[in-house]
This record gives sequence, C-alpha cells and structure tokens, in this order.
Amino acid sequence: LLGDRLTDYPLEHDLMIFDCPATLGPLPLMALAASTHIIIPVQLEPKSIQGAAHLLEWYYYHCKHLRLKPTPEILGFVPNQYDARRAAHRQMLAALPSQLEQMNIHAFSEIRDSAEFVNASGQGLPLAIHRPSHQAKDDFKEIASKLATLIGSKSKESVKV
Repeated sequence: LLGDRLTDYPLEHDLMIFDCPATLGPLPLMALAASTHIIIPVQLEPKSIQGAAHLLEWYYYHCKHLRLKPTPEILGFVPNQYDARRAAHRQMLAALPSQLEQMNIHAFSEIRDSAEFVNASGQGLPLAIHRPSHQAKDDFKEIASKLATLIGSKSKESVKV
C-alpha cells in the first residue's frame, strides 16, 4: 500500500527514512515493500542481537513472500548505544562484523551511548544543532557518507530508506 502510494504520488526528496517500531507488524511490512535500501540499528545486548537475527529471517521471508523486485538492499547494521566500559558491548562489537560478513552484510561503525541524543530528541532537534560541538554527532559520518554516495549514484531515481 505504501509503495503504491509513493509511486502514485512521488515525493520530491532524494531520501526518505521509515523509522519503524521493533515490532514486525503491518507498518514495517509496508515500509519494507516501499523501500529500496535498509539500515538495521542494533543495540549491543544479547536480546537485541537475537531480535536482529529474527528481523533478518522476517526480511528474507517477506521479500520472497511479497515477491519484491528488486529486493531492498541491506546497507548494513548499525551497532548503537555502545558503551566501551561494558565488556559485553566490547565483545559483541568485536564479533558482529565477522558474523555479518558471512552473510555479506556490512557492519557500520558503532554509535556511542550518549544522553545528548535523548536531550536533543526531547528538544525536537538533531544533535548537530542541539549541541554542535558534541563529538557524538561524528558517529554518523560513515552512514551519512554511504547515503550521500548512494544518492549521488542514482541519476534521477528516488532512493527510499
């Protein structure tokens, strides 16, 4: 439904971000059908890693079931809320790239845990505007660069993530 709607009434944006809830209900399914690319955030916690594995199963099943052509490309996983003081976070962060590599999925650099993300969100502002000098904003450079390259490689075609 969402994909059809966007086809019938295209937006004039180079990039759309569908930020879906962790549930695997109808909204993420509609977003999947309307997407060309996917980025998967994952917390470096055991339950989140398991949830990400279920998400991949869900993704492959629904791409096949919906006969999506082309299948939305997984640009990568984004480890987030990373706290270097936690041994479990360090261990999972170290293991994640090799696990994803076996599936030909990229692991982006980690996004640190920072209260400033919550503070900026509470003000309705991006971190770069809320706290322009805060170092955590630099954690998104790799993702932003990848998206800019992707948008630049598409001639007049709209990219929806």
